[in-house]
Amino acid sequence: MANLHCLDSQDLDEEFVFAPVTNRGALNAQNKVRNVDKSLIITGQNGCSTEMGQIKLTMADIEIVIDWFEFTILGKTIDQVLLDFELDIRDDVQLFDTRIDKYDNMFVYKEKIKFLYSSRDRFVEEDKRMGIHVIFSGYACREFEIEYSWKWLIRYCVLNDCNISRVDIAYDSFTDKYFTIDRVRRALRNGCCVTKAKTALNYEKYEIDSGTICGETVKFGSSSSETCVVFYNKLQERMNDANYIIDPKIKVWYRCELRVRRDSAYNMISLFDQYPDNIPVLSLEILNNYISIKREKRYQTNEQRTRWTDVKWWSNFLKTTQKLQLSNKAIQTTIQRKKGWLELSVAKSLGVVLVASVDNLFGDELIRFVQNGLKKIKKLDLAMINTYRLERGASVLTKESFDKLVNRINGELERNYDV
Repeated sequence: MANLHCLDSQDLDEEFVFAPVTNRGALNAQNKVRNVDKSLIITGQNGCSTEMGQIKLTMADIEIVIDWFEFTILGKTIDQVLLDFELDIRDDVQLFDTRIDKYDNMFVYKEKIKFLYSSRDRFVEEDKRMGIHVIFSGYACREFEIEYSWKWLIRYCVLNDCNISRVDIAYDSFTDKYFTIDRVRRALRNGCCVTKAKTALNYEKYEIDSGTICGETVKFGSSSSETCVVFYNKLQERMNDANYIIDPKIKVWYRCELRVRRDSAYNMISLFDQYPDNIPVLSLEILNNYISIKREKRYQTNEQRTRWTDVKWWSNFLKTTQKLQLSNKAIQTTIQRKKGWLELSVAKSLGVVLVASVDNLFGDELIRFVQNGLKKIKKLDLAMINTYRLERGASVLTKESFDKLVNRINGELERNYDV
């Protein structure tokens, strides 16, 4: 089994205070983490890009992201897998006693990245048959991109002969020039979709009280098939989810998802591993092989539907997509998400504890919470903080200025609570 080198935190440049992601995609990074050329542009969602402190807005029509990655690592214990990902059981991950399928325990990193394992496998070296099941949801993929590269993970899966359960490639369109839900529906009703799927599902989701539409989806293929393609109104979905903060610059957001499972997913990842710099084009070819959308029959000269010419908006989308790299959205709303999570999930609990603290010890506990949190901030967290500060015109925090700021916060906390 290959011995993958994992960088230690001491390998990092002390002055590296910018978020470690590459220009519109982590695939160009050669190492697992952090070894990124500082001259590269750091790009967030919809073109909020940073080039060594300069902010540029480059609103993109189309972005491509890996939006789900699920696989099983065989022949390793959970401790070995966490070590491969350079995670410390004591500080980096949370343990949950949960039962999902055949697994009864789960470590979670960054709230969303899940490592599922059987409790009997953790300390029994010879019993590793169940393997470690790893799940990256959409949000987990964005968190993953902050510290790792997709090139590294794909190589890791191939070298360790992992079972690939599911991979989703998402194509986000921030314009109505290409696919929209109405266009896809019209093509479906007019018999203009040529696809390997036998059926398609077209549905709307409504708010019962108001009667307004809060979701629109067209799905080709079933959830049990190895490949399916889904079109939906992503902006509508996000606007109806209180956990998300929508960038006011986004006026249109449609998504096409290529969802690949089991053997097909393994074959796709193997192909990506061979040609890591061509993932957008390769995924596009897979998408185009599964579905193509044609002009109406009255405009065709050939009776055979597979030979019909593509409708212009579809062919323009395919042509545009070929020019793109795999996008990296890691920075898009990382700080905003944390603030939103605090407000939604923590603020009420703190209020309840404050009201209930008749013994006046709440101030001490609050200070302890914050001070412990400040001690756990790492260089990668500082990189994320600096990106957020730059986007808002604030100065960059060096290690020295960060330490001074932490000391000031600690002093103000202790004075305000008279500890």
